[in-house]
Amino acid sequence: MNELPRITLITLVKNAANTIERTLQSISVQTYPNIEYIVLDAASTDGTVEIIRRYEKHITYFHSKPDKGSYDAAEQALKLVTGDIFGYVAGDDWLSANAAQIIVDLYKNAPTARIFSFGMLEYQQYESDRFYPIAYHNMPSQPHFSLKDSIFSHGSSFFYHKDLIKDQMFYKTDRYPKYADKELYVRLGLMNLPRAHTPEILYFFRRHASSVSSNGSRQSICNVLQEHSAIAEDLLSSTHILPEQRKQIQHWYCFVQLRHLYFMIRLGKYRQALQTTAFLLRNHLLLMVTGMTSLKAPSGYKFKIMRKLT
Repeated sequence: MNELPRITLITLVKNAANTIERTLQSISVQTYPNIEYIVLDAASTDGTVEIIRRYEKHITYFHSKPDKGSYDAAEQALKLVTGDIFGYVAGDDWLSANAAQIIVDLYKNAPTARIFSFGMLEYQQYESDRFYPIAYHNMPSQPHFSLKDSIFSHGSSFFYHKDLIKDQMFYKTDRYPKYADKELYVRLGLMNLPRAHTPEILYFFRRHASSVSSNGSRQSICNVLQEHSAIAEDLLSSTHILPEQRKQIQHWYCFVQLRHLYFMIRLGKYRQALQTTAFLLRNHLLLMVTGMTSLKAPSGYKFKIMRKLT
């Protein structure tokens, strides 16, 4: 009988004492037996390490030491991966108890797939311990991970085949210091990789005031959009993309710029908003007019804003 495929779960964390236990609990109750769990802590000082140590029997590799940021930690973790499939579970987030089993089933049933996608539920946590579901993400069930998929997808809603580590799993932090993962997703989307999908919700993503990437505030959204614009600009300057891909990136670029403009106005950054408007009118008038309507979600994509729980 063949050995069960191994799935590697990676948690990168720093000072997440208020959230890390739920992450660890979700790994400890996984129904699938052959799990490699890598936890890299960036020298936390708030009690995170002590919480992690309570779950040592579920952890394959753990260290707590300074790093150069989350992407440096990610590249350290990738060197340790021995699983056939791997993915990240942030120290704010958690998995359903059957997540590993379902992802491994996708892997076994689709031997050529390199991306494994699934449904995701997004939560917002406020100052109290209460948090609320705010959005449901689900990708279309199509056989390839396309450029549009990479634009619309949430990075926590897919895992990867081990074969991607050698040539594709790197982060361009010199150009995109905060959101280099989005550039990675778009780069994979340009490759049109084979993909396997389940609509079942396997991942639960939590936003809160101390979130590293985006806490949902207007300023953090502006920061995300600014770096997404830089990714699109660099792609548009490339000569290695197909005409249809270039068109999609142009529409994405204008869509991002228009959203950025909206949030700058909401933040009272009127001078910066005026400069952005002048730039768009001068350089991308037609795309600015059509950008909001021409960039359509992939067929089958679902993004649902949910009401707060009471």
